[in-house]
Amino acid sequence: LRMSSLSLSAISCSEPRRSIPEGEAAIVFTDVQGSTTLWEADPDAMDVALVLHNHIMRQCCTEFNGVEIVTEGDAFHLAFHDGVDALKFALKVQKSLHEAPWCEEILLMPDACEDADKFFRGLRVRMGIS
Repeated sequence: LRMSSLSLSAISCSEPRRSIPEGEAAIVFTDVQGSTTLWEADPDAMDVALVLHNHIMRQCCTEFNGVEIVTEGDAFHLAFHDGVDALKFALKVQKSLHEAPWCEEILLMPDACEDADKFFRGLRVRMGIS
């Protein structure tokens, strides 16, 4: 995907500012699955969970030299210099979310509980890479 001059307002995931990808770039879009239901069920637990989610997203973004373009609610739009870094970011985020210290209230909710196969645990984040 080609980055336009409109992306110049992008925010780096950490200091010092990372360079905004020019020319070809990989864009990652994320969204928490079932977030509306989770927010309605327990807003306080989701406040805590979203802080943890955002920390993991930003930490992994920094690790793989990404740039945070925008966040809206629980959704992130990020840019990476290449698809390999974007894919590494996505895999690391999923592993980190699975291992995160989620509060008991979140883990008791159907959209965030640990499944029988232990494949899912905590917030489930969908990701698309373009």
